Amino acid sequence: MLQRRGSRVRGADCRSGRAPDRRGHLRAGRSRAGGERPRRRRGRHRPARRPRSRAGRLGSPRATRPRLPHYARRPLTRPHTRHVSEGEVPGTGAVDVDVAIIGSGAAGIAAGIEALDAGASVLVFEAESDPGGAAIISGGGCLLVGTSLQARLGIRDSPALAFDDWMSLGGPTADAEWARRYVEASAREVGVWAERFGVEWTDIVQHEGNSVPRWARPRLGGFGLMRALLAAFRARGGALRTSASAERLALRAAAGGDAGRGPGRAVELDIAIRGGTIRVHATSLVVATGGFASNLELVLRHRPDLAAADIRVGSGPGATGRGHALVESIGGTMTNLDKIWCYPYGIPDPREAMPEHGVAFRRVPGNIWINRRGQRFHNEELSGGMSGAAAVLGQLPGRSWAIIDAGMTVELELANPPYQRDGRPDRSAIARFLEHSPHVATAPTLDELAQRIGVPAAALAATVASYNGAGAARRGAAADEFGRAIAGRRPIAEPPFTALEMRLLARKTLGGVRTDLRCRVVDDKGRPIAGVFAAGEVSGMAGGRINGAAALEGTMLGPSLLSGRVAGAWAAHAAGFGNGWRVAAGIGSGGDADA
Repeated sequence: MLQRRGSRVRGADCRSGRAPDRRGHLRAGRSRAGGERPRRRRGRHRPARRPRSRAGRLGSPRATRPRLPHYARRPLTRPHTRHVSEGEVPGTGAVDVDVAIIGSGAAGIAAGIEALDAGASVLVFEAESDPGGAAIISGGGCLLVGTSLQARLGIRDSPALAFDDWMSLGGPTADAEWARRYVEASAREVGVWAERFGVEWTDIVQHEGNSVPRWARPRLGGFGLMRALLAAFRARGGALRTSASAERLALRAAAGGDAGRGPGRAVELDIAIRGGTIRVHATSLVVATGGFASNLELVLRHRPDLAAADIRVGSGPGATGRGHALVESIGGTMTNLDKIWCYPYGIPDPREAMPEHGVAFRRVPGNIWINRRGQRFHNEELSGGMSGAAAVLGQLPGRSWAIIDAGMTVELELANPPYQRDGRPDRSAIARFLEHSPHVATAPTLDELAQRIGVPAAALAATVASYNGAGAARRGAAADEFGRAIAGRRPIAEPPFTALEMRLLARKTLGGVRTDLRCRVVDDKGRPIAGVFAAGEVSGMAGGRINGAAALEGTMLGPSLLSGRVAGAWAAHAAGFGNGWRVAAGIGSGGDADA
């Protein structure tokens, strides 16, 4: 039995040493790395605090509190909570927690770190068997504005320039306020923040629609980024349960609530696990379940025009729209659900259990794209979801192919987990895919390759010769007829030659749950639903539609991290911990009270 202040607590859980509360529920403990008790500040600089009310609400700090960085503040503690770890999450039964999070991708883990740093207890539930969501299989790039890496490379950038690029592409449906706040905060609150956990931004690229290079890539891509964030979350005492799917969400009124803060209106969540159900009682809930780009039915419901493209889906395995349905069940609203971001470099994957799933191939800078006539039709350097996807879509009803030679084949990467190992390409798995996939053709000559993919042999040979000889044919020109740069071009010359069948791949959803600037879910009248927050792709990266109709590369993952942090800070605040996002992070001033 556990002893607490000299009195016996009965009914302790023999596995974890935790005791149930008066209702017989196990309570998730204080999330604090190392379990050490915070030392009080002494003397004149000791932070002044208002006393707790009879309901146990912690008052707001006085203006004289020292303005330390939020990550340097020691979290407040309460005697009835204690450390939890993944092993201490109950197999079945009930559990109480300050902040519950569903989804362990970029937004969910960022929210967890922020809530833990504020002093709240946190439990994260992930429906899949492995954490990381769509972020862990992504390239990991984030749009960052005004970074030290840009400065070292002599790149002159500014929030105003980035905002203009953003709105020019996203159009009138983009959330201008969220976009402005992101570009102003991105370098500090995404880039530098991630560096504190060991993330290293290795290079920076200029993608379509950007005036300057600002797409920063971390070492080992999304795998390296999420590995660092997951380690930081666990080091703080955060608990994460995988293979745990949220099945029901309800709001319940609890005694003692005050103005949406503290233990008042709360959330009840049923989590399905193998062998039973966990009933979670939380003061705050962060929904970070990702988009629905891995659910073909939902993709075609909102974009029926894509049915003719024989599209494949290829986001994270848990991106099925479950979080959207849960939020709608309590009165939350959606926006921009038809804004689905597709990439042109998808290919059907015979290893997938469901035939509608595809795999993304990338890192083939020398490839050319041909249509059913054996001719090029696009600048292949613009391979993103904007003009690249539209170009492939324009070749229907015929197929499009990416053509590479032997030297490019050994550099090819497949983004899905079966073809990666610790964030690096698994060359043996990729080789098996190229050998056995019916959507890949390889031949010792271009004539034989043309026969295998059903395009005119003479046309393919002429296309490759024209591409390889563009420098000589267009003397003095910087680019070919499609606008692709001639300098530094790799010729397609080393046999054997390979053709990869190209399909549109639904990868991201740019719309989702509507929220305010505190990431609070709002109803159809724009009123916040107390205790419920949404962040990341389930909320269109931030706010419901931060990008609008189209997106600059890096404005999916970057805003997901930022909105996760904002949601985590305000979720902890609603549970009685911390000062919320504005005070903690120092973004904005004066009337900037909502973010």
